Amino acid sequence: MTELPHSKNNAAPGPPLHGAGPLRRWGLLLAWVAGIWCFIFLLAPLAHHFQAVRTLTDFIRANDIDAAAYYYTEVEEFALAEHSIRDTMQHAHTGQP
Repeated sequence: MTELPHSKNNAAPGPPLHGAGPLRRWGLLLAWVAGIWCFIFLLAPLAHHFQAVRTLTDFIRANDIDAAAYYYTEVEEFALAEHSIRDTMQHAHTGQP
């Protein structure tokens, strides 16, 4: 019975890191940090060019909502803010109050 080539090695593709030297590991760490930095400071700000995101951020700024503070859904203020944001987003596309 012949085995398929991919059944001989069940490991993930690519070389393992446990045998990699410190230079390679530091390089991978720096590459990940640079990738995250690029996402935060280059790609994420581009989202403001989309109408749905712009409407949401304008509403949050106009109503002085601290979006980072509303993490827990059990807080009454979060429920009110979520309701207002949903109404704003729902009526932003139709143009009706």
